Amino acid sequence: MRPILIAFLLLVLLPMQKAFLVRAVPAIPVYQPPPPCYMAVHGAGDAISAPSGASVSLLAGPFSQIVHSRFSNTHYASHKPVHISTLNELLRLTQRAPSSFNIQPFKLVVIRDPTLRDKVGHQAMLGANGNRVRTAPVTVVFAADVESSRLMPQVVALLRQAGTFPEGFLKKIPFFANLFSTGYPFSLLRWCLYWGKRVAMHVVGWFKAVPRLERPETWAVKNTMLAAMTFMLAASSHGLTTCPMEGFDARRLRHLLGLPTRYVLPVVVSLGYAATPGEEAAQGGKEGHAVSSKQPPPSLRFPMEEVVCEEAYGRPWKGVA
Repeated sequence: MRPILIAFLLLVLLPMQKAFLVRAVPAIPVYQPPPPCYMAVHGAGDAISAPSGASVSLLAGPFSQIVHSRFSNTHYASHKPVHISTLNELLRLTQRAPSSFNIQPFKLVVIRDPTLRDKVGHQAMLGANGNRVRTAPVTVVFAADVESSRLMPQVVALLRQAGTFPEGFLKKIPFFANLFSTGYPFSLLRWCLYWGKRVAMHVVGWFKAVPRLERPETWAVKNTMLAAMTFMLAASSHGLTTCPMEGFDARRLRHLLGLPTRYVLPVVVSLGYAATPGEEAAQGGKEGHAVSSKQPPPSLRFPMEEVVCEEAYGRPWKGVA
């Protein structure tokens, strides 16, 4: 009886979100990043022919270098600041990270003030993470929004301004977006609808394929971590180093930064230039691997055949045509 009642409430309450979420908002400027110089010469989609005959993008080599140059830095050259123009470019690149329905359910809190960095390092960060925040010239706190339904008017306005989708589909986006995110502004409503949708999806799943609905926190964190990874790769492309950290007291950190409780904090990322051996020694030695002006050797990974499966679980990837 209870599942039937929940399913009934679901069918009644979900249509109400349309009036609650969609309202007229002013046009919002859409950021258009300047095209890199190589795009002006070669075009973004140009490709060259590899010796094997496979098509290789002109961007493959630089991107591979960026990925392999990224490492988790544990000691920073605290006297060497990150120029504001560089930092702004990293943040702009981070905003290009994908997100479900382009909702962008995250906030980035950039900490540059030495006094605040010291407070965060001593009061909210755990262990050696405190020293990384205190010595890195920049620390970015990634906050995931569990009440993403509040963003729906802005999201719809952005998509309408971009002209990507027809108006009929735009009106449906809040429904579908909240179906997956359950990002409603009231905790009781959020959890009632979440479990109601879970039950309804379970019943419908007996007859057809349906998506599995995640908890609001899980959905928000998944989208936020895409932005965090984009930020770290962007930093590597500019010769900067980062360190993602999850060892911190989220309650204390939220209080220090004035973040509302609607945000969960999945990761904190320090940013700066790697310390020289002398600076590293002054900061208390090495942690795990050498960090100096010379890039450390890459950390080891499991063999590919243990991580990648071919066609089905348990079938190791062979990497042959």
